[in-house]
Amino acid sequence: MPKNQKAESPTLEAAQPTVTGKSAQPLKSKRGFAALSPERQRDGGKAAHAQGKAHEFTPEKAREAGRKGGLAFAAKKAAAKTNAKTQE
Repeated sequence: MPKNQKAESPTLEAAQPTVTGKSAQPLKSKRGFAALSPERQRDGGKAAHAQGKAHEFTPEKAREAGRKGGLAFAAKKAAAKTNAKTQE
């Protein structure tokens, strides 16, 4: 094959299902709770709370998670600043 010609690859647009027909992206199948209707999702959450198996996110846990996230962000920002100064 000559250098100035590109090999043509077959298009799979017609073979792949699309949501709107505008894109060649294949549809993704929903898994887990995403596959359930909103009503069924709510029923599952209510059942978990009734059984005592649902996760309870208390204000204390939320505060601790926010603090840890803030510390991680600050550390990452400081490391980036240090790297920028050493590369100058």
